[in-house]
Amino acid sequence: MSRHSYEALASQEEDLRPYFSLPRVLDGLFSLVTRLFDVEIVAADGKAPVWDKDVRFFQINRNSQPIAYFYLDPYSVLAYSCTFTYTLTYIHMFTCVCVC
Repeated sequence: MSRHSYEALASQEEDLRPYFSLPRVLDGLFSLVTRLFDVEIVAADGKAPVWDKDVRFFQINRNSQPIAYFYLDPYSVLAYSCTFTYTLTYIHMFTCVCVC
């Protein structure tokens, strides 16, 4: 990619930034998850320790009962990784580690 292409792409990225603020993206993502999986995602800040001030902790509810929790580290660097553990009330449990 040429230098001009990178500059053009960076300019377009800045033009789109107001439409993709973190709160707006999270609202859209959580609304989609709610519709697809019939769950509710609620902030659970303070219920678990975090490694940085920007890290958020969320609870996933179904029928007003917690079924899972996850961390969101929106500004992490490759040195960090976030762990998502999903536990259902029966024997199904898995952990997915994603590098953010």
